This record gives sequence, C-alpha cells and structure tokens, in this order.
Amino acid sequence: MFIWVVEKVNEAISVEKSKYASSSTVIGVLDIYGFEIFAINR
Repeated sequence: MFIWVVEKVNEAISVEKSKYASSSTVIGVLDIYGFEIFAINR
C-alpha cells in the first residue's frame, strides 16, 4: 500500500526515476505546528 501511494504521488508531481535514486522508498514529513503552545519551548 505504501509503495502504491508513493508511486501515485510521484506520478502526480511527475518525478522521474533516476539512476542515482535510492532503492528504498521514503516519504519525509515535517510537522512544526504546535511547538509554540508549550509554556517553555525547549
């Protein structure tokens, strides 16, 4: 299922496969929302 999602996202944004591409499938997500709700931001 994960690989299917990655393939669909790649098709949608027209990412071409490269000979330098990693053999593993990775999606990185950065979620910075919510850090400012702490009383002390550490």
